[in-house]
Order: sequence, then C-alpha cells, then structure tokens
Amino acid sequence: MTIEGPVGFIGLGNIGGPMARRVLDGGYPLVVYDLRPEALARLTTAGAQAAGSAREVGERCRHILLSLPTSAQVEAVCLGDEGIVRGAARGTVVLDLTSGQPSATVRIAQALAERGIHMVDAPVSGGVVGAEEGSLAVMVGGDEAIFERYQPLLRSFGRHLFHMGPLGAGHLTKALNNFLSGVSTLATAEAVVVATKAGLDPVRVIQVIQASSGRNAATERRFPRFVLKGDFSARGGMAIELLHKDLEIAATAGREQGIPMPIAHLVQQLIVMGMVELGRTTPNLSLVKLYERWAGVEMRERP
Repeated sequence: MTIEGPVGFIGLGNIGGPMARRVLDGGYPLVVYDLRPEALARLTTAGAQAAGSAREVGERCRHILLSLPTSAQVEAVCLGDEGIVRGAARGTVVLDLTSGQPSATVRIAQALAERGIHMVDAPVSGGVVGAEEGSLAVMVGGDEAIFERYQPLLRSFGRHLFHMGPLGAGHLTKALNNFLSGVSTLATAEAVVVATKAGLDPVRVIQVIQASSGRNAATERRFPRFVLKGDFSARGGMAIELLHKDLEIAATAGREQGIPMPIAHLVQQLIVMGMVELGRTTPNLSLVKLYERWAGVEMRERP
C-alpha cells in the first residue's frame, strides 16, 4: 500500500457497501459512516470501525472515499456543518466515487482546496456485481499525481482504472457511459419484446444478438443475468431517478458543447415514463417492464 493510516468510506448503499468491503478485504483499516445503522453494522461486523458523522471521518482519516446518490449529498457531506471540512487536516484527499454533476464537483473541490483538502472525482461503472467482484471501471478526474498515488486503493474494487483529465472529467465520462447504457437496455428491450410477442424464445434471441452485430452490454450481461431470470432487484442497477440524473448531465454537456443529442432526450422521456409508472426509486432495469406491459408478454427463460 502507498498510503498510511485508516481509509474513510462514507455512503454504504447498494454499491458503496460492497466497495467498502473490498477496501477492507484489501487490508486497509477502514472507518465507515452511513445514516443507516444496518449499513454500518454490515461493515463493522466485518472489521471496520464506525464513525458518528462525516466530520468524525475527516478527523480520523487522511484518505476518504465517498459513494453517495448525487452531488447534493456530496456537498453536504463535504461542506456541511458536520461535514468533512470541519474535521479534516490539511493534505487530506477525498475521492468522490459518486456519479456527480461536473460543475458541482469543481465547486466543491474549490471550497475544499481553500482548507487545504484535495479532491478528485472517481465514479465507477459495473454495478453491484462489479463492486462485489472487484471488477469495476473507475474513471478519474483531477490531479494525475493523486490518481497515481491511489491506484492501489482503487484497485481493491476496480479492475480498469482511467485518468480522464481535469476535475469533473470522470463525472462527465460516467454520465455519457450511462447514457449509452440506458440506450442499450431500452433498445434491447424493444427488440426482444417484439421477438417474444412474435413467439420466439427470448433466450435464443439474446444468444443470437450476442453472437451478431447487435450485441451490447444489455445482451451480454443485463438480460441473461437479470431480465430473463425475472430479477429486477438493485443488483441489476441503480434507481431510475439516478439514471435520469445521469442522462440530464449528459444532455447538459451536449447543450454546453452545442451538439444536439436527440437520442438522449428520447431516452430521458422514456425514463420519466418509468418514474411515473414504476416509481422513482425502482431499480432502473425495471424500465424493460414498460415494454412488457405494452406487449402483454414477459421476456423470461422458458421452463
């Protein structure tokens, strides 16, 4: 290891929890904080130490990982009355694994820098399964020297590490990736539900697509491992509202660069329909249920 002292981890949700466990299993002393006692208990039972606030994490750790829903929570955890900034020493490094808004990331990092605290954005892709397996992709924006220094820590849960450029570059890359992920999932649902309605075996159809030019992440992983088995749990992806947030970040980048993104806006509308019909906090893979409802069929493995 190239860092000394305990590592802090704030945000022990569906993906943060497994990442924190990978850090702990990697041999790093870990101090964790989450608003939910049950999330803390899962990590303390495994050997982590619990903190009572983000401020306490800052007081105890010089290296802090964040895995939170949005940049609003990151700002509160970093800069709030009980935030990291109230307790952290100069030279502390914050690595934000959240899928955040690039402009907010820059603003938060600048406020931390005024207190001598460094921040990089390091969002991840690969979902709960990737976090559990330690196979996530990690895309980092910010000081390249910090990226190099923290690679061993990031490799405890990430298999593919990329330095993308200045602050916010990681978050922008993640949003664009999630735009493509949303497209592939919805387009695959559209194709396979038609095939299923026409009487074809959806398992066989996915196998053909995966061996052909239409293959994508949904045909490779999301449909075989989850949809075809009827598993629409959080293991298959984050909440619909969080995917919508990422699409908005991608669409905003398009507007800022003066580039039309008609597909992104269409996918956004489908996601809004999903939030209305299925619920905002429903795992986003459940969006395929919209097509199943319209078709009156389910894309499942046949007995």
